[in-house]
Amino acid sequence: MGPGEVHLDGHSAESFVRKRYQTKHMDPGYELGDISRVQQQRIFYAALAQKLKTMGMSEITKIATTCYDQIGTSMSAGEMLGYAKEMQNISLDNVIIKSVPGQFCNYKGVSYYSIHKQDYVDLYNQYFNPYGTAITADGIKIRELHTAVGQKYEPSVANEGGSLSEINQENQ
Repeated sequence: MGPGEVHLDGHSAESFVRKRYQTKHMDPGYELGDISRVQQQRIFYAALAQKLKTMGMSEITKIATTCYDQIGTSMSAGEMLGYAKEMQNISLDNVIIKSVPGQFCNYKGVSYYSIHKQDYVDLYNQYFNPYGTAITADGIKIRELHTAVGQKYEPSVANEGGSLSEINQENQ
């Protein structure tokens, strides 16, 4: 491992992806709570994907069969391993992670994350729409909480991201 690299065991990996709030022992990147957690999860997923690409199928099979009883899924172990095998051939440049665009909202002392409907629709239509027919902001049942409580639109803090290889490069 080079400078700045950290090897996580299962417990520390779980702590890393679940952590929400800044503590004395964590870097200040957690000051945004859930948004920071999502940013850290991107880093984790990119590193995990990179690690899986360097592993052989026998090693992946051993891990999958060891962990299979600890997860809830409708997929069989064979189906999961089939996806793992296919993943070995996918370039991380072709795998992207995006977050739902929106902003923090505070109402009567309660924090919310208000989705930006039009930005969400644009993101969905560009990256995730398998049907070819674009959805519209009027056609979805999402309420923009920031407008409901009288807050103005603020630029999204969570719509960053990119390909897994870009995320890996940014964090090395």
